[in-house]
Amino acid sequence: MKYLYLLIILTLSLSAEIKYQTPTIPAEQGKLYNEIVDLRGKNPQQALKKFSELPQNYSPAFDFLQAVIFIDLQMEKRAVTFLQKSLEKFPTFYQARLTLAQLLLKANNYKDALPQLIEVVKLGRADGAIWKNISVCHLELKKYDSAVLALNQAKIFTPDDKSLDQALLNIYIRQQNFVKTEELAQQMIDQNKDNKNYWTILIQSLLANKKMKDALLNQELKIRLFGAENADIKTLADLYYNEGVFLKAAELYLKVEGELAGKSLVQAARCYSYNGDYDKVLKILSKPDKLSPAEKESFYTLRAEAQLKKKNKKEALADFLEALKFNSNNSFAQFYIAEIYEDLNKLELALDFYNRASKNSSYFVSAKLRKARIYLNSKKNEMALAEVEAVKKVDSSESTEEFYKYLKAKAFNTQ
Repeated sequence: MKYLYLLIILTLSLSAEIKYQTPTIPAEQGKLYNEIVDLRGKNPQQALKKFSELPQNYSPAFDFLQAVIFIDLQMEKRAVTFLQKSLEKFPTFYQARLTLAQLLLKANNYKDALPQLIEVVKLGRADGAIWKNISVCHLELKKYDSAVLALNQAKIFTPDDKSLDQALLNIYIRQQNFVKTEELAQQMIDQNKDNKNYWTILIQSLLANKKMKDALLNQELKIRLFGAENADIKTLADLYYNEGVFLKAAELYLKVEGELAGKSLVQAARCYSYNGDYDKVLKILSKPDKLSPAEKESFYTLRAEAQLKKKNKKEALADFLEALKFNSNNSFAQFYIAEIYEDLNKLELALDFYNRASKNSSYFVSAKLRKARIYLNSKKNEMALAEVEAVKKVDSSESTEEFYKYLKAKAFNTQ
């Protein structure tokens, strides 16, 4: 927070510019300085040897010059040492301060670069680039409010620099501030409708802000402007799916190719299932080629459900069992496998799968009551009673209570 307060203070006092300085070189040191400058381009190693001739109280300009030679030789860590030495002797040395900041930024050392850049501002030499770099440091250090403030300062110096808006947009995204992201992305689209990236960011922020209809409209516009890639088609299909427009969503899902094709195929089948067109589901789900394990689970579960709706119990059972190979905890499949086995009078298998399904809270009551029914029909009244007693702990409905009373009386009468 201290940098945020400092930035505010600096912003309010920009008109009171502090004069920067350059260290002087005493006359008796001038000749040596010029000799080193002359050797810098011709023989930098020889130039470095000349620094051994320096008197005890030499000008900080020599430290800066030595740093510059090390930079020429791409020995930047050594350069940092001499820049720091020059600043210890002469804190208002603007060029040394700026060079040090640039080297630290180049090394991605944002923590140490930031105070150097702040000192440049205090010297009265801040420009758009300095403020932009200050913003970068704050962003990398996750100080987002300070980063935004620094970017707004940069805009004062370079109002026509469009990259500043992009940088501001990136900050809002990093903050997950999707309200501001949406507002700025919309402004940037108004200024430049031909930038596809801005449309993508706008749509993502609309989705984050739960503005599904606006996201759908803008996704349609984006596709009209830039054409439809697979990811764009799937996003549009997802938006129609969320709006409950299943036939339109299915049509789009079936157009998706490449890596997203498997997931989209399953989603298309799910859309037709919601619409009650089980023949279409079975037609689409003919082969599980090139699907991930998760997609294969959905593939077989959806196909089994469609077979069940078509009264094809044998085929449904085979597909549900196949789905369990990809997720043994698929409670939906477990429950309906149990139901099919019960219809086939394979009661031990039915009880086993009802028991598995009951481990999921969504199927607990139904599975337990189905088990109770099997036990009741098998004259195992006490076992049926135990199942309903378990149900009573989570379901106190009148029907459960009546069933419990009936079983209790029946169990008592048979004793």
